[in-house]
Amino acid sequence: MPYQFYRKMLFGLILIILAIKVVSQSTSPKIVTINPQSTTKGDLKLSDVVESIKYIPLETRNNCLIGNVTYFDVSHNYIIVYCSQAKNFYLFRKNGTFIRKISRLGQGPSEYIEPSAVYIDELKKHIIICDFNKMLYFSLDGVFLNYKSIDLNQEMYLGYANERFVTGTPSGVFIDSTFYVYKILDSQGKVIKKAKKSIPLYVGGNKEHKVAFVSFGPPIHYYKFDGKIHVKEAVLNDTVYEVSLNNLFLPKYVIKAGKYSVTPEIKSDLKRYFDLARSYVVPLSVFEARNYLFLSYQYKEIKYYCYYDKTTKTLNYFDSKQGIPNDYNGGFDFWPYHISGQSNNEFYTFYNADKFSDQPQQKKYAPKGSPASIKQVKDLFQKMDPEANPVFVITKMK
Repeated sequence: MPYQFYRKMLFGLILIILAIKVVSQSTSPKIVTINPQSTTKGDLKLSDVVESIKYIPLETRNNCLIGNVTYFDVSHNYIIVYCSQAKNFYLFRKNGTFIRKISRLGQGPSEYIEPSAVYIDELKKHIIICDFNKMLYFSLDGVFLNYKSIDLNQEMYLGYANERFVTGTPSGVFIDSTFYVYKILDSQGKVIKKAKKSIPLYVGGNKEHKVAFVSFGPPIHYYKFDGKIHVKEAVLNDTVYEVSLNNLFLPKYVIKAGKYSVTPEIKSDLKRYFDLARSYVVPLSVFEARNYLFLSYQYKEIKYYCYYDKTTKTLNYFDSKQGIPNDYNGGFDFWPYHISGQSNNEFYTFYNADKFSDQPQQKKYAPKGSPASIKQVKDLFQKMDPEANPVFVITKMK
């Protein structure tokens, strides 16, 4: 055969090898190791990672009184929150102006009994309230559109993106491994994908005595980054999965704690369970930015906040007991809300209004942020009514 043929063959083989290498590298998860006995402090602060911070006081009215926010969602023009004390959903404009209540507690077709999530889909021009046995669809004007019956069992909603829901159930809830931890549902609640087999628990390792899940910290954490939902089961699964657009659960990070990790054997020791919990790392939350992975966990009843640098592949701890030190505008140190706290490059949290009167303005660092943001925080400390509705915070990351 001519030389040119062999040359093309060799070139093609090299391309195939390179392609395989790229694919394997892209699907190989990064390892993040936690050692609660080695908590090296880093110098990362809010001004290093934040592009802007916006505080949005939610309008207070007699028919709109909010205690603690349980569930919420944010879109381009709207904010919706659910208050478990009032048992109401409240829709606001993005500037905090109250618009209306959505639905109400009850057993009718348009009512909810035990909601567990809410989503705004501005593209479809509707709001979705996820109840324990159905999905309720409303227009942005609050008009009831329809509902879809579903059977969630013990599952939690872990996000809505690209007209798909992701749900999850912690390993151990199920009594055997024929069930799946994660599911993907279409926009009407129909199951289109099941992923990751459940890990059953056994009393004292005896496979004749299976046990149900016992909470060892928040069961599942999730966030949206680069337009994709990311999920991590906090108890018996140390992997952060990226849910791809073609419904694959791709391992992205593996968070290890070595001898401090919770194991199925520890979980199954029901007599010593709560005593053992203090001696192990209990993951609380994980969020992601372009250059960093932000982590929080509990160990010996102390909460830790740290960050993994994707470039240097090192884990360092924040010099704060509340999250990322705020040297941006003189406000509180920042950490995203534990539920739905991130959507792409935006981090979210809520501050109850009385927080601004109960705590003095922080002066640990000279503010480096925009004059408008510094002034807004100063005004909140001086003028915020402690009886008002919570303040919604949008932190846009670099």
